[in-house]
Amino acid sequence: MTETQTTMTAAAAAFYFGARFIHYGVYVTGIPWLRTPAFLTGFGCQMLLALTILGFV
Repeated sequence: MTETQTTMTAAAAAFYFGARFIHYGVYVTGIPWLRTPAFLTGFGCQMLLALTILGFV
């Protein structure tokens, strides 16, 4: 639809899924020092995908 499907966006989507999965597990087990990096990784992937959709990347 937006012609933005690339290897980079596929990798970002896969990393986002993995980061959110890890974030959930770390949140449930209560390890705060791993939760922040997992969240920030997922957030960075979201920003990359958003910038790609908007045409900045």
